[in-house]
Amino acid sequence: MLRRTRDVWRETPPLTKSLCKFMPLIGCLLTTLGVVGDSQGWWDNRSFLTNLISSFTGLMFAVPFALMVLSRLGEAHALLAERRAVQRHSERALREFHAAWAGMDRTIEQLRALAATHGNPELEESETMPPGFWLALENKLNFVGEEKLRAMKEQWKSLRDEVRPRRLEVESHWDFGQMLVFEEHFTEFCEIYQKTGIAAKRVCDAPRPANYLNLSTNFRELTGSAIVTWYFIESEYPTFGIPPAARVS
Repeated sequence: MLRRTRDVWRETPPLTKSLCKFMPLIGCLLTTLGVVGDSQGWWDNRSFLTNLISSFTGLMFAVPFALMVLSRLGEAHALLAERRAVQRHSERALREFHAAWAGMDRTIEQLRALAATHGNPELEESETMPPGFWLALENKLNFVGEEKLRAMKEQWKSLRDEVRPRRLEVESHWDFGQMLVFEEHFTEFCEIYQKTGIAAKRVCDAPRPANYLNLSTNFRELTGSAIVTWYFIESEYPTFGIPPAARVS
């Protein structure tokens, strides 16, 4: 308690400190004057002067109290209101990020289903796939890149570059460890996705065994990457330490 009081006093502006030092002293002098005046009858038949001096005396104590105590209470309420606003913004951004991620996951599942309909979900014997499969795979990868993956990147950028700084400003929790793990896996996924898209295009342009083999390897890496399997293993997408609104205090 004493340490917190010292911190509050150290953060107080110099002018406010001066007022808090001298105004109570003046108030004590006026109080003494009023008590002595009552005992000596100085204020008899001087109701206006009595009210004026008593009001001025109260002001000497009220102003420092308002500056030091009420202002701090106001700051605390303002901080709480800002935290609640940041929390609502965080939850909204997190929901949009999860929705974008779920959309990408569904597209990856469609890729798996596409492979399964042609006989081998692992693509171990890629060269046996009909040509139409490779064209469909390339189109689906382009769709992911243009729509789902781009949406996920945009929502993640919002969380990292907007939500995280605002949460730190109001001293709200942010899980840096989970953020670093996600960024590592997501960067790896984007690199594998890019290689898979290039390999799919090469197969469509030149259906050679070497191109089939590269695409088969890239496709297995893509569908088995940590980002794609995250929800299946963890049963939830990462929250980066954003708690339910009810826990904000």
